[in-house]
Amino acid sequence: MIRPDKSFFHALRGWMLRSAAAAAMTSIVAAASAQTYPIKPVRLILPVGPGGSSDTAGRVMAQKLSTVLGQTIVIDNRAGAGGTIGTEYAARAAPDGYTLLLATAGTFVTASLLHKNLSYDIVKDFAPVSQISVQPLVLVVHASVPANSIQEFVALAKASPGKLNFGSPGNATSAHLAGVLFNRVAGIETVHVPYKGAGAAQAGILTGEVQYEFSSPLASKPHFDARKLRPLAIAGDRRSTALPDVVTFEEAGFRGFTAQTWAGVVVPAGTPPAIITRLHAAIRETMASKEVQDTFAKFDTRVVGSTPAEFAAVIASERKTWSATFAKLNIRLP
Repeated sequence: MIRPDKSFFHALRGWMLRSAAAAAMTSIVAAASAQTYPIKPVRLILPVGPGGSSDTAGRVMAQKLSTVLGQTIVIDNRAGAGGTIGTEYAARAAPDGYTLLLATAGTFVTASLLHKNLSYDIVKDFAPVSQISVQPLVLVVHASVPANSIQEFVALAKASPGKLNFGSPGNATSAHLAGVLFNRVAGIETVHVPYKGAGAAQAGILTGEVQYEFSSPLASKPHFDARKLRPLAIAGDRRSTALPDVVTFEEAGFRGFTAQTWAGVVVPAGTPPAIITRLHAAIRETMASKEVQDTFAKFDTRVVGSTPAEFAAVIASERKTWSATFAKLNIRLP
């Protein structure tokens, strides 16, 4: 049996000491980096087009977050393919805290379940920071649609199967899935028209290209006031504070039907924990501010500001729920 000589053990001991020193130095550098973070502008990727509720929520948060962090937050809209283009871009960014992604229920969770051959994994390639908001969707019709209640709308759709079109910001978005699920619940047949972003989808319904959509109170309320669009029912568990006269689907007899969207901030996996902690504290302070709370409340958006662990639990729960729903209803992208 060959036994190593003393020089071997001295070399091994030296290597172990150098490795420990390197690890310690890395920790010290990371801690120092977190203490000074951020020292330059931070980019916020919005995987949606301008004009929708997620875009608005991201911009409202970014404006206040910029003040809290003491650095400019640069908005970068990268819409397309149900949010997967912007999400993929963020997944490939350096994990240094200078690229944030606004993740939403549709662009982050459901898109990852329905779009095939994605180059990223939302669990492995991202680290949750904080969920910032939850908002119910509202079924909206063009002013020309001869229906003043959800019951009248369903009767109209049943009388003309396949004649009504509904728009959405894209395949696998929350608005698209709400439309599909409502068709199943109501027993109607309509045609889905996917657009490239919420702004384009809203333009589609405003011009009458589509007759209805599931939208957010935040994005649609100005058009309700202008009588260009008409809200028929809120897909939440209670009436909207922004639209108190609009019934919920539950009140209208559609038991158990709810549809909502949420938004939160994630960063590329590998971002130092100390920076995630700093970001979470800043976002929590941002969402607790009166100006953000007042702005979100105007559009019936509930402010959250959760911890990274709480947000991770929401994402895991949503993945499980939607995966089971898609399998049960055999929902696939065309």
